[in-house]
Amino acid sequence: WELYGVIIQSLMVTVLVGLAAVALIALVFVPHPFGALVVTPVVGMVYVELLAVLQIAGIHVNSVSAVGLTMSIGLVVDYNMHIVLTYFEIHDAATRDERVKRVLNTMGKSIMLGGFSTFLGVLPLSLSTSEVFRTFFVTFLGIVFLGTGHGLILTPVVLSLIGPHTPPVVAHGDDDDDEKEEELEKEEVVNELPDELNEEVVHISKQHQEAHEMSATTMMNADSSDVGHHSSS
Repeated sequence: WELYGVIIQSLMVTVLVGLAAVALIALVFVPHPFGALVVTPVVGMVYVELLAVLQIAGIHVNSVSAVGLTMSIGLVVDYNMHIVLTYFEIHDAATRDERVKRVLNTMGKSIMLGGFSTFLGVLPLSLSTSEVFRTFFVTFLGIVFLGTGHGLILTPVVLSLIGPHTPPVVAHGDDDDDEKEEELEKEEVVNELPDELNEEVVHISKQHQEAHEMSATTMMNADSSDVGHHSSS
C-alpha cells in the first residue's frame, strides 16, 4: 500500500523534471528559444490529455500506468521536436505558411510513418486479456494519437501563426550586375570571331545584294518589253 501513498507525488515530480529536461534540450538544440516555448507546453498538454484518456478507459493510476505516463514524455517530445527543429532549418521560405507546408511535406511524412509503425507494434496487445497488457495498449494508443495529432496539427498551426520568420532578402542589384556581365560576355564573343568568318559574312551579304539588284533589273526589263508590245499593237 505504500505505492499508492507516494505514486501521485512521484508522478508529479517526474513530470516536472521531464518537462524541465525537455525545455533544456530544446534550448540547446533548437536554433531559436521560441522552440522551447512551443515544445514544452505541448508535451505538458499531451501528458494531461493522456491522464484523461486513461480515466475514460477506466484505468486508474497504478504501477503499470505510472510507467506508461513516465515514458510518454520521452515519446511525445519526439513528434513535436522534429517539427519545430525542421521549421527553423528552412531559411528560403517567403512566408510562415510556406515554411510550415515544407515542414509537413518532409518531416510530417516521417512522423506519420513513425506513429503508424508504433501503433502496429502495440496493436497485438489489444487481444490480450491481461490487465497489464491492456493498460500498456491504452497508454501507447493515447501516446501515438495525441503525439502525432499535436505534432502534425497543433504545432504547425502555432508556428504558422506566431512562429519566428525572417523573409529572404532578394538582392536586385546582384541580378542587374549578372545581366550586365552576360551582355559584356556576348559582345566579347562577337568581337573575338575569326577574321575569316567576318569576311565570309561580308561576302554573303554582297552576293545577296547583287542578286537583289539583278532581280530588280530583270523585272524592269520585263515591264518595258510589255509596254513596247502594247504600243506596237
